[in-house]
Amino acid sequence: MEKVWSVITVDDSPPICLLIAKFLPESRFRVLSAGSLEAAQELLQAHYPDILLLDRDLGGKDGLQFLRTLKANP
Repeated sequence: MEKVWSVITVDDSPPICLLIAKFLPESRFRVLSAGSLEAAQELLQAHYPDILLLDRDLGGKDGLQFLRTLKANP
């Protein structure tokens, strides 16, 4: 049995999250989506993903800064 990778996508555009989920086969990836950094923070408290796909600009908030914060405070 192959590993099922967990993925969290963070994008303020729902069609982008749907598109990513569509192209990742369900047999290999479990995809959760967040539409904001606040929603992503809540998901990350409950789930530790193998992959985090993060938009750089989320409604005026900096996705890279969010990533730096996560890295500094695992």
